[in-house]
Amino acid sequence: MEIRILGPLQVVDGERDIAVPAGRIRALLAVLACRANRVVSVPELVSQLWDEPGAGAHSTGRSYVRRLRTACPVPRRPPSLRLAP
Repeated sequence: MEIRILGPLQVVDGERDIAVPAGRIRALLAVLACRANRVVSVPELVSQLWDEPGAGAHSTGRSYVRRLRTACPVPRRPPSLRLAP
């Protein structure tokens, strides 16, 4: 999966373009792409998405993450093979 953030934001998975909802969900994707391979806390996401977060910002941020996961499904890793003892 490729995330292109210079110019118009694009998500490409092989030959397929993935539509990402506009607004803060695109901003969330850009924030996460800039912090690839790192854990990003909810408070950090909230501080990046809102200048003055309201009381419901944490739950709204979590909702945005769920919506982004729906828009950009990540293939699950196949289960590890274990040999019987």
